[in-house]
Amino acid sequence: MWSDRLVLDELAQLMELLDDRLSKRTQPLPGLPFHVHGTYSRDEVSAGLVELRKGKLLRTQGGVYKCEEHRCDVLFVTLDKDEKDFTPTTLYNDYPLSQRRFHWESQRATRLESPTGRRYAHPPEDWRILLFVRQAKTDERNLTMPYLFLGPVRCVSATGSQPLQIVWELERPMPAAWFNDVKIAAG
Repeated sequence: MWSDRLVLDELAQLMELLDDRLSKRTQPLPGLPFHVHGTYSRDEVSAGLVELRKGKLLRTQGGVYKCEEHRCDVLFVTLDKDEKDFTPTTLYNDYPLSQRRFHWESQRATRLESPTGRRYAHPPEDWRILLFVRQAKTDERNLTMPYLFLGPVRCVSATGSQPLQIVWELERPMPAAWFNDVKIAAG
């Protein structure tokens, strides 16, 4: 085995992948089948929320999904927005500020005094805002990237209008390696 360079390279890649998985500890989210710092596709999030329409899994399209049954807003964020995949009105300026803070822009129609804006800034006590973030729409193999579930967030500040600029504070800090990767990519 030691003499086969291809086998050694593949083992080294496998060890790196397994080490990366060990360094990303996940924590269950009470009341929902998600783990903070776990990765999920949109369909997995819909399935976890048991969002069915006419017996079929709901396929969410926008960057925000309001789920009354589980009392939450789900935010889907793609950091590196390619102009071929996003319209000029959806090229939101979203980025991590630190491992505990995230800058996010709401959908264009949202004003602070609207019901949605008020819910973001001051959610009812039993309401949660859940943040799912991915680096880009596709990876280097051109496969759809999953979202990293950064967990529940709370509004620290909300300014502007149409869109709102919100700074979220995460309940748990982002994984350090992931934060460094996206920070370097944004810089």
